[in-house]
Amino acid sequence: MNELRARARWQPLLGVLCGLVITCVIGTGLWLMFSPTRDQLLEQGLRESRRDPVAAERTLRRVVRLSGGRDHQAKIALCRLMVRRNALTDAKAMFAKLDLSTCRPDLLLALGRDGLKTGFRTESLAALEETARRDSRESALACDLLLADYGEWGQRQKQLDAATRLTELQPENPRSWGARVEILTTMGLEIESVEAIRAARRHGLPAEALQSLQYTLVQQLVNLGDATTARKELAELISQEGASARARGLEVYLCRLEGDLDRALEIVTTIVDEAPDLPFPRFTRGVVLLDLRRFDEAARDLERVAAAQPLDAPARFKLSEAYRGLGRDKLATKYRQQASDIVNKQKQISALLKSREENPVDPATYQTLAAVHEELGDAQAAAVWRKWADRVAHGH
Repeated sequence: MNELRARARWQPLLGVLCGLVITCVIGTGLWLMFSPTRDQLLEQGLRESRRDPVAAERTLRRVVRLSGGRDHQAKIALCRLMVRRNALTDAKAMFAKLDLSTCRPDLLLALGRDGLKTGFRTESLAALEETARRDSRESALACDLLLADYGEWGQRQKQLDAATRLTELQPENPRSWGARVEILTTMGLEIESVEAIRAARRHGLPAEALQSLQYTLVQQLVNLGDATTARKELAELISQEGASARARGLEVYLCRLEGDLDRALEIVTTIVDEAPDLPFPRFTRGVVLLDLRRFDEAARDLERVAAAQPLDAPARFKLSEAYRGLGRDKLATKYRQQASDIVNKQKQISALLKSREENPVDPATYQTLAAVHEELGDAQAAAVWRKWADRVAHGH
């Protein structure tokens, strides 16, 4: 009897407890069913980042917590938000712990693009380089950004690497081949330039793009001393577009290489007659006249070029030779010394630019570049390098 009474007293309480348990189970099930997944939260945070960065940061930090700190997509998106609000110290700390190989290329590209113009450049370049290594639609865009940035900072080898990767990603894009060949040419890599142009030809580029590359090919072949191949390529160019000033200019140097100086003089004179104020054709004619030992005529052309271009060392060297041939030794010595001074300064500039490639954030390099250009009398270039010194000193 007592046992029955005890059960009767506890039955209402047991019913309440059972109801609570059932409610909790159902509630948990409904929460699990309708609460957003971690991936959904990530996409929510990415959407919010476009219109509400504060809400986006809360959402993305929640994703990171739910993943136990292992969600690198949320972390790289957080890095981007930090960069955009200039919290660079926090962004760098988070970036250092990222595994870039696991990050989505669109998020890598977005971070790289936003961080390039800030004090986050090193990390941004790492993100873009990782994107460029992928085979994704973002990879070519990353290469474009790398090309522009490395070009701006004078890092030619890295710029060449980006251009080469771009030709691998877009082998039928003439712009990518043009960038690669141009960089190789400015670096003085003539054999590599010729090889790149021949590779470009195998990818069905438009005729106009191939024609532009063919001009470079002829120039590089002349530089390499391959007169036979250069003549064949030039003949094809002329058959396609006629004897343009550019084609005739190349033929002048080809004729010099072949030893046909009279023909070279005849051609270059037609160019000078068409554009008498342009220094380069007149310089070229002066060189050919010097080859022919017509020193008086050579001196007249070279004097005009030297007067028009105060920093033109080759014109002064050649003018010195013309004066030497005329027996005017004092003037020959004067212009040879001027040329030598310019060349020494240009060598110093080349060494400084090489140093800049290796360490682009040293303000002293830019200050020295400004000083050397000032000594050369190039005030415009000096002003540009002073601005760079200020930019680097302030971490921009």
